[in-house]
Amino acid sequence: MKVRTRIKQDFEKAFEKVDRIMTPNLPHSGFQARREGRRPLAMYLSDVYTTSPALAGIPAISIPCGESSFGLPIGLQIIGRAFDEQTLLNFAYILERKLATRRKL
Repeated sequence: MKVRTRIKQDFEKAFEKVDRIMTPNLPHSGFQARREGRRPLAMYLSDVYTTSPALAGIPAISIPCGESSFGLPIGLQIIGRAFDEQTLLNFAYILERKLATRRKL
């Protein structure tokens, strides 16, 4: 519980300066299902960016933001303030549409 409290306090401190935090979804592009499905530890370690918002109890959403050179998806995680889910969803919706438009050009 002490670690969770510390993580939550760190996010609260960050949100004094910013409205949202954007991070990669994974430390690499998406998994190739056949290859990575056999490596549970690799999949477990890939959660490094997504666990802290869950531990802090704050909202986060992942959206697609591109593709790797192998054609695998790259995700962007957007983290918002506690109890401000609607603002987070609105921002994610607008950003995802902008990113999709750029990829089609």
